[in-house]
Amino acid sequence: MLWSKQERVEAVFSHEIPDQVPIFECLLNDGILEHFGGKHIKAGDAEGFTRACAKCLDVCHPLWLPEEPRIEKDSDYLYRSKKTGSFFWNKWGFSPGFTKKYERWTNWIIERPFKTDDECVKWIKEQIEKEEAWQPDDNFVENYRQRVAIMKKWKGDMVYPDIYTMDGLYKNYLLVGMEKFVYIYYDHPELIRRWVKVTDERILRKLEVKLCYHDSPVAMIWSDLAAKGGLLFSPGMLEDICYPYLKEIIDLLHSKNFKVIFHSDGDMAKALPVLVDKLHIDGFNTVEVGAGMNVRQVKEEYGDRLVLVGGMDADILVRGTKEQVVTETKKLIDTAGKNGGLLIASSIGELNNSMPTENILTYFETVWDYGRYPTGGENKR
Repeated sequence: MLWSKQERVEAVFSHEIPDQVPIFECLLNDGILEHFGGKHIKAGDAEGFTRACAKCLDVCHPLWLPEEPRIEKDSDYLYRSKKTGSFFWNKWGFSPGFTKKYERWTNWIIERPFKTDDECVKWIKEQIEKEEAWQPDDNFVENYRQRVAIMKKWKGDMVYPDIYTMDGLYKNYLLVGMEKFVYIYYDHPELIRRWVKVTDERILRKLEVKLCYHDSPVAMIWSDLAAKGGLLFSPGMLEDICYPYLKEIIDLLHSKNFKVIFHSDGDMAKALPVLVDKLHIDGFNTVEVGAGMNVRQVKEEYGDRLVLVGGMDADILVRGTKEQVVTETKKLIDTAGKNGGLLIASSIGELNNSMPTENILTYFETVWDYGRYPTGGENKR
């Protein structure tokens, strides 16, 4: 008898062996969404997107809707569901003065309300005041409550992490840009410390409200701290303005019995000792093999206390034959799934349109067919 998807995921995070390896993905591939959803997913179609994901995933990456291509200024806005009237945040809102370019599955800032470092410092000071003043109002609470209720109808028994957040470091360096953020940190360290601190305090206030309405055993935190060459920040900088505040978020989530998936792209090998043994994350996504991460090494080092959420070589999904996809999927299950502890997922955090639909289907079908949890290195199907 098949387990429910939630039972499967809860077993993985308890380092027990369920009936099969669960799949976690961020689906940005139109062919796969159309295959499982039975239609082309239009911009803003939260219901169609969610129902398509529920047909093939055990855990869905928090909602990432397709967009109408455009350039938009002051892009704080919501989608309203035509069927329910409920609001859905589209990506992350920004303060006035930002201009973003949107493509179907991605967006980026093309203009900011400052150019010089001095203008940026002034803007940060204004942001600090806004962050400190923000409190969740009745509209915030009601919109979130409605969203959880609607997602519960759409997702079936798929696990949807409705508790998810960036941390203050990630959110803030995205806003001002990496280079400017680092320069200002070294010229005005107290200002950046205060900004990250008040941003994380706002995040905690939001989470305190959301935790009253959640419908998932897992939560997700995004903070891209690395790239192909290793960490983006020095260990000292991370100890100063990342880890202490990140721990507060993780501790709050743990106090409410959540298992915490931490997401970062890149080669995170040097950060994992802190994340696993000091901050006590429960799962790590993406295990980016193309950036230099070694799945077997991560499994051997941390597998008794960390769930690997990723590791499926994206390059194979993009360029490989069906036979290579089957081989790589089986290899990952046998390596990272040894004695449990694997939520299989792409090593770049998404399945996108660079990957042939046939390769993604082959990957899923191999997991469903071959993916009984191995024990002692042997597949016991």
